[in-house]
Order: sequence, then structure tokens, then C-alpha cells
Amino acid sequence: MPENSNFFLNKFKTRAFLTASLLIILAILLFSLFSFQSPLSQKTKEIAKINNISLKKSDLELEAKIGLGYSGQEKDLLSSFLDLSSKIVREEILKSLSLSITPKEIEEEAKALDQRTSLPQELNKIKTALGQNYLEFYVKPLLVSRKLEEYFEKNKNELSSHKKDLAQALRQKIKQGSKMQDLQNPPEVFYNIFSLASKPQEENFPFLPQDPNQPFSIYDPELLKIASELKSDELYSEIQDLPTSFRIIKLKEKKEDTFLLEVLEIPKLDFNQWLEKEAQNKVKIKVFDKALEQQIRQQAKGSLVEKLMILN
Repeated sequence: MPENSNFFLNKFKTRAFLTASLLIILAILLFSLFSFQSPLSQKTKEIAKINNISLKKSDLELEAKIGLGYSGQEKDLLSSFLDLSSKIVREEILKSLSLSITPKEIEEEAKALDQRTSLPQELNKIKTALGQNYLEFYVKPLLVSRKLEEYFEKNKNELSSHKKDLAQALRQKIKQGSKMQDLQNPPEVFYNIFSLASKPQEENFPFLPQDPNQPFSIYDPELLKIASELKSDELYSEIQDLPTSFRIIKLKEKKEDTFLLEVLEIPKLDFNQWLEKEAQNKVKIKVFDKALEQQIRQQAKGSLVEKLMILN
């Protein structure tokens, strides 16, 4: 009996050992199955999302190849992400404006690019590197940017209407007794004093003195015409509308052949300011790759892409 008992006990221990060994092997296999990612799955892994557009590693690898045409080497991960994200952001803004780009337009842009490029060898390298993705990854973004710039130029006055409203409100305050220098508020409103010569000078451009209390010395025929119609301490009846700003003008005094003008300058909205404003209202970026997210926060802080990123 004792011998039989030992026999069955040893047999039981052997089976238990084999079962435990099989379970361990199975656990290892399952862990390997779920933790291992094939090269294909890594390429198709979602790294980030811009609105509803997924950004994958394969997309960044294509964007990186554009660097081969300029520097002879691929762009790094951060540069590729920032550049590609910026392209997608612009395309999202274009769509929000109900503007579109047709395949025919992209093909025509590619032909035009061939004609106007001053770097044909570099362009050919990009074509070779991107292959069939050349139109989508390189030509289309150029066309998107140009269409946005055309839209902005066409609607610039309307888009800057709030700046003119600000200029009118400031002019009203001056009429009510406010001092012009007290109304400056950079970068929205700048105050300057112009020393306006009645004859052309050798240097026909504004001169910035070291002392901020000293006036700019300039010759400007249009300003000269305005100044000659004003009396000392008189405010010009209109807001001067320049390509890049609105001006409120007041004649401080006249000294011999020189006019001293006080000027409030209200810069108009420029393209990059408008683009950033549109992006902040219409685009959100979510980065799933933690290492990349940290890299953007540290090395691209203040960039448009970083500003559009939302917390996971």
C-alpha cells in the first residue's frame, strides 16, 4: 500500500507540473501575441487626430521624405508632425469656408510648379521620394495655402472691420479730450510722433531715434498734404486707410518747414493672425503618442500646432 500511494502521488505531481508548465507557456504566448506589433501595425497605428482626420506613422514617414529634396536627408519625427499637421489645419480651414480643390486643379498646379520652380533637381528628388503620393503630400498643400491667401486678400477689409471700429472709437475718445499717447496699447495700437519734412530728404524712410520721445523723421507726400490742411492741435477729419493699418492723425505743431504729427497706428489683421484665429475656432489636435506630445510641448511651445493641442 505505501508503494502504491507513492506511485499515485508521484504521478499526480508530474501531471500538476506539466499542467502548470503548459499554463505558463500559454500565458507567455498570449502576452507575446498581444504585445507584439508587426511593422505593418506600427505603420497604421494612430499617432494623432486632427478633428476627424487620423494621422498615422506611415503619414509622417511620407512627410519626412520631403526633406530629401532640400537637405538630402529625411525630416525628424517632430518636424514631420509639425509640418504635416499645419498642412491639415489649413485644409480644414479651407473646408470650413466652403472652398474646395479638385483633382484637375492639383494636376494643373503640379504642371505650373514644374514651370516656375527655380530648384528643378530638388523638386525631382521630392517627386522620386514621394512617388504616387507627390500630388497629395506636396502639391495639394501648396494649392491650399494659395487659396487661403487669395480668400484673405479678397476679404481683408471685411475681416479687419473690427480694427476700423477700434480706430473710430479711439478717434472719438481723442475728440472728447483723451491724449493720444495715453491710448497706445501695443500690439493693438501704436503711438508715434512724425517729424514731417516739406521737401524730400536724402533718406526717404522713417528714422527711429534712440530717444523714444523724439519723433520719426520722414518725408511722405500724402501725409504732407493732410498736415498742410490742419491747424496746430487739430485732428484730421478722417481715418487714414493704409494697406496694413488704420491711422488717426493730429497736427501737433508746425516748425518752419517741418510738421510735427501725432499718429495712432492700428495694424490691420494680417494673414497669419487671421489663420491662427480661424484654426483656434475650428481645429483641435489630439496626440496619442505620449513621447511625441511631450516633445511638442517642450520644443514647439507657442507654435500653432501646440496651441491647438487638447489634453488627453
